[in-house]
Amino acid sequence: MRSKVKFILLLITLVLVVIGAGIFSINLLVLGKSTVPVLLIIVMIFLAGILSAFLRKFYYDLKAGIPSDDERTEKIRMYAAGYAYFISLYVWIILLAFHKYLDTDDILIIGLIGMAISFGVSWLLMKLKKGIA
Repeated sequence: MRSKVKFILLLITLVLVVIGAGIFSINLLVLGKSTVPVLLIIVMIFLAGILSAFLRKFYYDLKAGIPSDDERTEKIRMYAAGYAYFISLYVWIILLAFHKYLDTDDILIIGLIGMAISFGVSWLLMKLKKGIA
């Protein structure tokens, strides 16, 4: 049941991202900007393609009855989240040290992107590590 809920939420996310980015791009085109909407559409197509490929694999695994998460995957995610938390604390401390030189919006965006990147890198390193069982 949990896998079906994940699949439905990912599908809704994909649809909402495509619709939202499409409406935002159309609004930017109406305002007369040309490069930003084209770049946004290209990024949206790229992300939607990756997410749809993931959803397709997830759907066939769900249909075949293959569980989406096993014990190792959950343990990797837990360790990666722990390491990413501490890395993100250092990212925020560094950003707060340079708060005089950056706008508040820039600090927030850079901090959130830094948190996501730290989780991705720590997840990848934990996944490649052989000692986690």
